[in-house]
Amino acid sequence: MTVTVMRPQLSGWPAFKLLSTFGRDPLGTVAQMQAQYGDRAHTRLPGETLLALTRPSDIAAVLVTYADAMHKSSTARRIRMIVGEGLLTTEGSVWRDRRRLAAPSLKRGTIAAYGDAMVRHAEALAADLRRRPGPIDLQVDMMSVTLKIVLECLLGADLPGDGLHVVERAMEDIMDGYGDIVHSPLRLLPDWWPSRPLRRLQRGRRALDTVLHRVIAERKADPSGDDLLARLIRAQADEGITLDDTALRDEVATMFVAGHETTALALTYALILLSRHPDARAQVEAEADALGASATMADLARLPYTAAVIDEAMRLYPPAWVIGREATRDIPDFPAGPLAKGTQILLLPWLVHRDPRWWPAPLAFTPERWIDAPRPAKFTYLPFGGGPRVCIGNHFARMEAILVLTTLSRAVRVEVAPDFEIVPRPSITLRLAGPVPASVTAR
Repeated sequence: MTVTVMRPQLSGWPAFKLLSTFGRDPLGTVAQMQAQYGDRAHTRLPGETLLALTRPSDIAAVLVTYADAMHKSSTARRIRMIVGEGLLTTEGSVWRDRRRLAAPSLKRGTIAAYGDAMVRHAEALAADLRRRPGPIDLQVDMMSVTLKIVLECLLGADLPGDGLHVVERAMEDIMDGYGDIVHSPLRLLPDWWPSRPLRRLQRGRRALDTVLHRVIAERKADPSGDDLLARLIRAQADEGITLDDTALRDEVATMFVAGHETTALALTYALILLSRHPDARAQVEAEADALGASATMADLARLPYTAAVIDEAMRLYPPAWVIGREATRDIPDFPAGPLAKGTQILLLPWLVHRDPRWWPAPLAFTPERWIDAPRPAKFTYLPFGGGPRVCIGNHFARMEAILVLTTLSRAVRVEVAPDFEIVPRPSITLRLAGPVPASVTAR
């Protein structure tokens, strides 16, 4: 059956021009689209039809009601250039098998064992910051500490200094190269087109793979640890699912992208916001001081304001700022109008989280909105997505962010340069466009 779909609001040259604008300013462009075309912005580009949605009921329809009729979007699938066929990109039975393997290692009860490692790495960073002269780049240091946590908790690895630097440079090449491809007219070209951003992405992937294959070989030789990679290797025999070295590499790469970058950004934005709101910072410091010792998993219930700061930072600056889906069949009764197979769908947490219809004073940093208040209405807050494909590491990431922020706040005070302007540079995640200069003093 052929579906009679809604007429695109934008097509032809104006749509292509919009795509060019999107490459220069993705966040401004989607805001402009919503202002001009509403919650259901419908665009026809060369070779694809795009529907951008910001109404919570429509988002629920995509992520829950019609989840069985959705795959990752064509743009999201291009993440395979980085993570291959990992949990983030696979579909159908392969995805279900992989998620079943990984899920036990990321349950609330299991991740409690990772708390001590998270705090230990945060304490080491705090000690290093107290000794280090001069200003720091806050984003770099947050990336570094979350990378070390991912390596230990999820991969059971401890890379020497050079190995860490290799991974950090590789991730920068990968993220910047990917962003330059998918947020410009280059996205209309095939994946093999030898553009400069693609060459940069491939350079980063080669460097990252050198490290990942070494880590995998080490864990296969001794898969006795409690880290996620060891559990994946051991679980294969119990589940009857075989993961060869390529499949393991893809899952490990997914852990890097989803488990390291997003938490680092939540912490970076939280520390920037606290630097600008001394009263809020004082409350976080008071909670940290009241513990009287290093934070533990058992202390999470004693850190409600710190948790609220993390939740509020992810509301204002959601690390996963956009979610992409593609309709795998015609959907005549889709709430936004009849949907044709192949339609590319963008869900935009960046806009939903800042919408005055769902959030009073939406641009204000107000952690208090999370204290003794009802949870937000469904699909008005989705830093980890939603539905069956909600981020499997959401509990891990939130716990990590709270414990690291508490540990740092107990030992040091971070002051971001007063003239620093927050300029996100969206890629897979909501990275900042440049260095975040900050000074650190001991408390």
